[in-house]
Amino acid sequence: MRPVVAFTANNRPHYLRETLDSWSQVSGVGDAHLIFHAEPGNTEVLAICHAVRFAGRLTVVQNPHRYGALGNPWHAMESGFATGAPFVILAEDDSPVAADILGYFTWAAGHFADRSDVLGVCAFQRNRLPGGPHAVTTMDRFYPTVWGTWAGRWAQVLRDGWDFDYRHKGWDWRINEHHIATQGYRFAGPCESRSQVSGKFGGTHMTPDLFAGHLSDCFRPDYPAGEFQEVPCASW
Repeated sequence: MRPVVAFTANNRPHYLRETLDSWSQVSGVGDAHLIFHAEPGNTEVLAICHAVRFAGRLTVVQNPHRYGALGNPWHAMESGFATGAPFVILAEDDSPVAADILGYFTWAAGHFADRSDVLGVCAFQRNRLPGGPHAVTTMDRFYPTVWGTWAGRWAQVLRDGWDFDYRHKGWDWRINEHHIATQGYRFAGPCESRSQVSGKFGGTHMTPDLFAGHLSDCFRPDYPAGEFQEVPCASW
C-alpha cells in the first residue's frame, strides 16, 4: 500500500517551500499520497500545495474554518486514515526531512506493528543516541516533529483523547504526560534524526528565543544506504 502523509499548513509559505523542497528529494515519494490540510486565509500557501508535482497522489483540503494548531493535526490524521491506510504519517509545514524518511517509516511501521506498547513512530531526535545512523530505539518520549501511528492505535487510544483546548497543555503534552507517563506507552524513534524544525518566526508556539533549544543536533538531509535495526531502548 502506498505511504500516506498528512500535512498541516497555515500561513508561512517560505517555510512550506523549504519543507516541500526536502520532501521532493525523499526516496519513494513518487508512490506516496500527500494530503494537505491548509488553514483558510493564505492563497499563496494553498497555491503551493496545489502545485506539488512529485507525489504519487495529491489531495488538498482548504479547511472550512481555522482549526488551529491543536485541531488541524487531528483533522489531517482523520483524512489520512479515511483513505484506508493502516499507518499515517503526520508532517508539518515547517519541518524539513531526510531523504530516507519514508524508508524509515515503512520499516518502523512493519517492525513495531505487533508491539502493543509502542503507540507510534517519531522521526525527530533532539540529541544523537548511540547505535549509528540506522539504529532505531523505543523511547519514553514523544516528539511531534513528523510522526506516525497505526489505524488501530489512532482509533483506540489517540483519537478520542486528543487535547483541542489546552486543558492538558496541548495534544503533544497529553501524549507525553498521559499516554507515556501514566499509561506506559512508548514511541519508536531514530537514534539520528530524520526531521528538523525550521519555523523560527511566526509560529503559534515557537518563539525565536526558544528555537535553538528545539533544534536537532543530529539531523542530516541525506544518510548513507543501510538497513534499519532496533537497538536497546532509550530512557530519560
